[in-house]
Amino acid sequence: GAANNGGNSCLSDTSKVLGIVTTDSMAYDTGTPAYVKGFLNYKVAGLHYSPDGITPVEGVYDLVMRSEVARCAYGFTSAPVSATVTVVGASGENKTATTLVSEKNGWLKLAAYGFTFSSPTISVKLSQAKAVKTTITCTKGKLIKKVTGVGPKCPAGYKKK
Repeated sequence: GAANNGGNSCLSDTSKVLGIVTTDSMAYDTGTPAYVKGFLNYKVAGLHYSPDGITPVEGVYDLVMRSEVARCAYGFTSAPVSATVTVVGASGENKTATTLVSEKNGWLKLAAYGFTFSSPTISVKLSQAKAVKTTITCTKGKLIKKVTGVGPKCPAGYKKK
């Protein structure tokens, strides 16, 4: 909730769902993720082994977050966002995990599968390529205009040369 937003105003809107987390862990942090040094961190915990005492339990973690919330938290524009998901064990070692990242219809989806439990931290780092400005030449009869910007478009009535 708003009381546990890590001081991040991007996570304080309580009038709508900002994101949903699902996991098979037995314990996890409630509320919004901690935003620390550019990472959204989620702590999960579970039994390391199945009841047979031999087979490691494999973890599942899915996060769906409004794209606008992710962009606000990271100070990104509407350009495409990429993300990395890492799972770090209690002693600091990286855990092997399959991770998936996608963005569609205003929602950013992140997932980690196949990690082992004890008390891992799932860290999500979003990144975005720097916007590149380009210049295009637009014509309207004998008139010529140069337009510079990120994804420039010709004014109404002008055609790209």
